[in-house]
Amino acid sequence: MNGPHAAAEAWAEWWRRLDAFSASIRRVRGELASTTAFREEAKEAVQFYFRHLRPQLVALPLAQEDSDELDGINQHLLELAARPNRKSTYRSEVRKLSGLRGRVEAAVEIRASTPTAAQPAAQLTTSTEGAILKTLDQLVPTTALSYKQVLLDLGDKQRTSF
Repeated sequence: MNGPHAAAEAWAEWWRRLDAFSASIRRVRGELASTTAFREEAKEAVQFYFRHLRPQLVALPLAQEDSDELDGINQHLLELAARPNRKSTYRSEVRKLSGLRGRVEAAVEIRASTPTAAQPAAQLTTSTEGAILKTLDQLVPTTALSYKQVLLDLGDKQRTSF
């Protein structure tokens, strides 16, 4: 069994940072988040996203709309951290990220486990099967994985049952 995929590890680390940042938001007294330490914590979480996590997500690849949404929210957080801003604005952006968390995390896990072009599933596909796989991957990634497994099983000469 392989260890965790680099994208999944980076995703988990980023969420540890965001969870810690969320706790910092709750500790802010008053309406304005203005301390340098607080703003630096926000910057560090965003920098981790852009420097470590985003390259992993691009390599998977993650769906464009998810990438765009994550990028936009993180860019806004970075802009907020440049100067004192309302804590409610930070809370709103983190809430948006939390709303994406389940969908993106599932996509990361699915795509991280999908065979690459060098693996047998891709070698077994005809152009028609490739088109089917591409469509399934866009519509229902888990079904695409099942279909790839069927292709692998059918191509395995050592397999005695299906």
